[in-house]
Amino acid sequence: MHSRFPAGWRFTLRTALTATLILLPFAAAIAEAPQSFNDNGTGLRAVEGQQDGIPSRVEYARANYVWPFAVGPFYGEVDRASYRAPGVVHTGVGSFDLTLGDLNIPGPLKTPVKLSSQPAQYFIIALDPKAGEARPELEEMITSSGGAVALSLPVASWVARLTPEGMSAIQARSEVLAVVPYHAALKLDPMIGRVALSDPSRALSEVYRLEVRIFEGENAELVAQQLARLGGNVTSISPKTIRVEINRSKLADLAALEPVQQVNEYI
Repeated sequence: MHSRFPAGWRFTLRTALTATLILLPFAAAIAEAPQSFNDNGTGLRAVEGQQDGIPSRVEYARANYVWPFAVGPFYGEVDRASYRAPGVVHTGVGSFDLTLGDLNIPGPLKTPVKLSSQPAQYFIIALDPKAGEARPELEEMITSSGGAVALSLPVASWVARLTPEGMSAIQARSEVLAVVPYHAALKLDPMIGRVALSDPSRALSEVYRLEVRIFEGENAELVAQQLARLGGNVTSISPKTIRVEINRSKLADLAALEPVQQVNEYI
């Protein structure tokens, strides 16, 4: 019987197999060897993960991460029994019972009511969960006064842009359990500055790359100008999102900008 492979192919195949067998022990030794990293006193720590036993890319822990406030950036959850209670709102930074008054968030990240000095402001409106039939009427009250419902939050809350007229009308309704400013603390993703990075210089940097999402209908160009005035380097602008490189010391100022809905770090 004749082989389907010519002699030259058989030689090439034998050579490749031999080389593979010779190199396998060396490859295994390299994979098993401990990875060393000299942090030069920076505290930078290399984190090397594995996937299916194969080392993945090296990432560096954020050795100099600092949250400058006494509480946060995640503020905890209400107890299980209160999870769906009237007045409770669930956000990306924790759960809050808005009927209890002042929220347990840092003072510099609280937003005061500013309707006496500006035409509109974003608020969280906690509704009675049983007031479903009244929702269309309540939304009409907001929009007819120049405001807008921007988004819904569980259990039964809205984030809405209110004018002074809309605020007065909403607060007079029995279906409304609480109205509180959409605080800066609620906009900051708790993972900002904490995710390991593949670039060691960025892992040590106090300048963060942030993605700033703004509310529907807000002017992205104007927000980008405000970010630049804070010292940020704006790298891209789209109708709903601005990307900016900015020092972490400006996080509170950035989140305090009225049009900002959410701030995340992009890797």
